[in-house]
Order: sequence, then structure tokens, then C-alpha cells
Amino acid sequence: MAIDQAIARSGVRRVLVDRRDTPELGDEVEAIFRHWIDSARSFERVGVVGLGNMERIGTNMRALARKLEVRAFEDVEEAEDWLARPA
Repeated sequence: MAIDQAIARSGVRRVLVDRRDTPELGDEVEAIFRHWIDSARSFERVGVVGLGNMERIGTNMRALARKLEVRAFEDVEEAEDWLARPA
């Protein structure tokens, strides 16, 4: 909800979610995060860093299958480059 509010206030619709320093999320919080990503309502693109290898692969596979502008990356620079590209 906080991200959606920041998007609404700023008008910026591309988001970088950095989870490198985030402790492992509980199942319920992870489900909420996944639902937010999958709903793709308030954003144009989302780049995520800080996921484990399998989680990153799964995120990218789900996003591609659903044609969502969501990608998970190993590093911030790569995510920022992707976010800055024209749609």
C-alpha cells in the first residue's frame, strides 16, 4: 500500500524494489507482495533485486507468462538500466 501511495503522489510509475537487506518474508507477507506484483495496477514497470536465484527465475518466468512488466535482477545497476528503457 505504501508503494501504491508513493506512486500516486509522485506520478512515477516505475519502481525498484530492493530486498537485499530485507529478512526473509513470512508466507503471508510474501503472498501479499506476489499479489501486488501480479495485479500490475498502479505501476508501469517493477524491477526487483535481492531475491534468491530460484525465486528470481520464478519471478521472471511468472512475469513473462503473464506479460507483466516485472523483472528480477541480480544487481541494482542492471535493474535501473531496464527501468530507464523506453516502454
